[in-house]
Amino acid sequence: MNNKIHEKSKQELLHELNELKIKYDAIEQLYHNKIEESRQTERTLQENQANIKAIIENSPESVWSIDLNYNIQYINEVFATSFQQKFGVQLKEGVNILNSLPQHLRSIWKERYDRAFNNEHFVFTDKIEIDNSSVYIEVSMNPIIYDGKVAGASFSEKTLAKEGEQKRLCLKVKHVLKHFTMLRLGELPFMTVVKF
Repeated sequence: MNNKIHEKSKQELLHELNELKIKYDAIEQLYHNKIEESRQTERTLQENQANIKAIIENSPESVWSIDLNYNIQYINEVFATSFQQKFGVQLKEGVNILNSLPQHLRSIWKERYDRAFNNEHFVFTDKIEIDNSSVYIEVSMNPIIYDGKVAGASFSEKTLAKEGEQKRLCLKVKHVLKHFTMLRLGELPFMTVVKF
């Protein structure tokens, strides 16, 4: 009789061990599935980052982002090259952009960056003096929101025109508007050719 109890206990023990092995196998499979999901997510993230970087790097616009301490988090080659040409400073990730600007521009740009840090989206046009000439730029500033809070800001800048080009463009627009007005008032025949 003692032997039967012992045998029954062995059978129960084997049954419990078998159930544990089934649970272990299920957990191990789940673990492997999660690892594969994680790897796939990582591959997708890397692919998305590569695509975004390619788009940004192929843009003719300057693109950069900074953290709340004004340190560069991302910078495309167009902006790095443009900044070096304008101010003689080579920018890279981790560099403080305010400290990289000429002293007379720091407070102006700090105020602009701070506006973006205050969750403000805005666009402005600026005139930059370079080697006895001027360049007009348009800058778009946007806060970077993470977990419901501003974590930094991103920027895109495009060159509108050099000062001479800007003046020529304004003269062309004035010329076209003058001829359009004259046309509307009947002072010019409809088929008059307007040269630009």
